[in-house]
Amino acid sequence: MNKKHIIITLAGAAVICLICMAPGAIKRITESISRHNLDVAYEDFLESNTGFYEGTTINGIDVAGLDSAGALQKLTDEFESKTLTITNPWNDTVDTLPYKNLNIDFSNLKAFINASFDTRNMTEEQFADKTYVNALSYDITKDIDLAKADLTGISVVDETLEVPSSDAALTYDIKSGKVDIVEEVYGNIFKEDVFKDKLSAAILEGADTLSFVREDYILPEVTADDEAFLQKKATIENYLNKTVELSLCGMGITIDNEDIRTFIDVDAEDGLSDDAMQAYVKKVCGRFNTYGDSRPFTTSTGESIMIPGGNYGWLIDDAGTAGKIKKALASDKSTVKTEAAYKVQGQRPADDEISNTYVEVSLRDQRIWMYKDGQLIVSDDCTTGMVGDPECHTNVGTFRLTYKTTNRVLKGPTWEDFVYFWMPFDGGIGLHDATWRTEEEFGGDNRYGNGSHGCVNLRLATAETVYNNMEDDVPIIVWE
Repeated sequence: MNKKHIIITLAGAAVICLICMAPGAIKRITESISRHNLDVAYEDFLESNTGFYEGTTINGIDVAGLDSAGALQKLTDEFESKTLTITNPWNDTVDTLPYKNLNIDFSNLKAFINASFDTRNMTEEQFADKTYVNALSYDITKDIDLAKADLTGISVVDETLEVPSSDAALTYDIKSGKVDIVEEVYGNIFKEDVFKDKLSAAILEGADTLSFVREDYILPEVTADDEAFLQKKATIENYLNKTVELSLCGMGITIDNEDIRTFIDVDAEDGLSDDAMQAYVKKVCGRFNTYGDSRPFTTSTGESIMIPGGNYGWLIDDAGTAGKIKKALASDKSTVKTEAAYKVQGQRPADDEISNTYVEVSLRDQRIWMYKDGQLIVSDDCTTGMVGDPECHTNVGTFRLTYKTTNRVLKGPTWEDFVYFWMPFDGGIGLHDATWRTEEEFGGDNRYGNGSHGCVNLRLATAETVYNNMEDDVPIIVWE
């Protein structure tokens, strides 16, 4: 029997054995052979495959069969072959940005591809079923540094073409008192990070076009049709149609359009300049201030002198008065009356404060006079503060009555005196009777060695007359 006959005989015997076996056994043997063959094929595939497996994509680009370097080259070539068309709505230009001008070094992408390649994995089931899919995604924008990008010719980021937005504004001509509107300007400077964020999003999507809208830019905050803006214009124009009648220091002035024009400040929130208004009060109204001023005075002895200082008169509160003028201007009336604010409020009109009713004390002559409605009602000796003793000094000046009262005990460090009539005018200094003094102790040279503690000592009858005719507004003039 030759070799061929032997093989045929053995094969026939094997077939006869298989035919004689149960069906279940046949199935198991067949599966075993198939599994063995699959294992061998899978191992061969893993050993022989040097690239990404079939079914692998990175950002939608097929890299099957490519090693790390090949995949990186394909992705960079694909990326740098693209262009992005950028529409500039501000001037209706269209610019083209080649992706290669972004000058990306792709180092992060390279690291990502290497890591993905080293960790690639296909299960035996995926190999057998041909169901392997590995869709990798990488954010290429991580590699973009706009500072290194060549954006030449891209008008939306050309600094030489930048125009900043500006708000609508009011202009004002002080000479004519006219208020006009300057329209707002819509500029082309992007809001922070808008260009970077929208460019990155377009690149990540692989987009071919990139457009911007008005809201991407820094916009004016105030437009010419804003209700509040137009109301401010109307308010300022309303100021200019006002007249303010200001009472001050017992007198009055009229603040008209010519004055009000100097108050306008279109940049101020309420349209008025506090500084300008206070400067007006200081300059115009300030001439009515008399508090502490030196005053011309004709003495009872016929001398024309200047009386320095004192606490009599008016002192306007500049800021407070400006505030009252501002409030008057905000009124809905065309003519508004208001009163100035004061730091010190006087008693008589500023232009005639001494008038013809006053008390006069001469330190030099040690005399007191009192005039009422131009009539002399008191003329007598008095004794004032001890000369040479600074603790007993009587000040010169024009003073106002602090108050008046009767039956008062005056106390000092080492003394205590009862008086019937007490009229203080300069701190603790005042007019009062001095019943402890003899007739000879009034007037003359008594202030040298026998003067008072600073008060004006009067005979009882004189003190009573002065007291009975003394009113809050009566000035007390003391001169040397």
